[in-house]
Amino acid sequence: MVMIRIYKHIFPFVLLALALHSCRESDDMSQDGVVTIKIAHWWSDAKPLWDSVITEFEATHPNIRVEQEVMSFNVMKDKVLTQSAAGEHVGDLLPLEDWFAQELIERKFFTDLSGHIARDFDSADYYPIALGSFYNGENLQAWPVALITYPLVYNKAIFDKAGLPYPDTTWTFETFLQIAKQLTQDSDGDGKADQYGFMLDNSGGFDGTIYSLGGAILNENLSKSAFAEPRTVEALKFWTGLVLEHGVAPQNASILGGSSSGGSMRPFETGRFAMGIISPHAISPNTSFPWDITMPPKGSAGRKYLRGSAAFGIPRTSKHPDEAWEFIRWIVKEMPPKYGAQIFPGTVPNSRRIAESTDYLNAQPVYNRQILIEMIRNFSFSIWRTKWLEFRDNGFLPEVDLMVSGEKSVEDGANDADKRINEVLAN
Repeated sequence: MVMIRIYKHIFPFVLLALALHSCRESDDMSQDGVVTIKIAHWWSDAKPLWDSVITEFEATHPNIRVEQEVMSFNVMKDKVLTQSAAGEHVGDLLPLEDWFAQELIERKFFTDLSGHIARDFDSADYYPIALGSFYNGENLQAWPVALITYPLVYNKAIFDKAGLPYPDTTWTFETFLQIAKQLTQDSDGDGKADQYGFMLDNSGGFDGTIYSLGGAILNENLSKSAFAEPRTVEALKFWTGLVLEHGVAPQNASILGGSSSGGSMRPFETGRFAMGIISPHAISPNTSFPWDITMPPKGSAGRKYLRGSAAFGIPRTSKHPDEAWEFIRWIVKEMPPKYGAQIFPGTVPNSRRIAESTDYLNAQPVYNRQILIEMIRNFSFSIWRTKWLEFRDNGFLPEVDLMVSGEKSVEDGANDADKRINEVLAN
């Protein structure tokens, strides 16, 4: 499934591939009363980092021992969904992403964390907007540990060479298009651009653009498609026009490596694109040119940016809920800030103590992380619900690719996407 690949890229840190499992009944507690919890994850190259994090946690929690176990993401996901449906014990602390969490939250699979939060946290400790995706009624079913959104990323070298000022928060989409045209160049005169003003990408930057331009993917209560509404059609015309009318982005930039991800080959790192609305996680720290971020342009509907998150849930079948919560509490309240940018690359830790620290804000690679915080706090939205992966990857993204390639008109593609989304949601 394509969106699983997105999240592997969006959250390339252990917390997103984490499952804290209690050991078997016979060995989950040693004779000296020390509880052992296992962290299972697929990021084997991050194990040394987590060895350091765990050592610091255990130093102040001598009654809890933490072990790491590398496992495949798909194995973990399938195991959790299968065992949770059967009501079996699946661990003490489970990793969740917004899309993955919804089905389990709907089943009321997790312990309500509201009491823990009221006891241990003040609202100034975290970003309250992050909690919205994880409620079932008044019960908070999971704790978001990291947040993601999609800024405007720009290649400073291209702007410098052209003698143009860098993008900033005063930009509208009209400004953006004007500059993108100036930065699209055919330097060898073969009739094909070898430098583009924009890198089209169908991940969260697409959603934010559509909503900022007045369109919508779902209606307000997330029950039906809004893809065929006139406001959405107009927003889609702007998006597809970047390729078909203005030529400031290539067709294949939207389909490399899968329609959702915008390409596992990380096309922005080729240096051929002046701008892209993508997450900083998608840019390697070793990129050969200087880059930075700012807010995407302001549209007719203002500023609206898709928000995602990684979270922890404590199953109601947990054998060690107190120890599981203590690990969450420690991350928010006590984990050294120096780890923030390492285990949350490209995202914002949902701990203001960490996210607003100089360790995080000035970490390598250097870019304007404060912009991410402002986008999330003041302008972000979420549309997470059950069947999200299906109505996205099998519903509207294939139609968007057909529109961008010119194989379907925007009107026909929007109508077909509308039908496909509603078919998924009705089943």
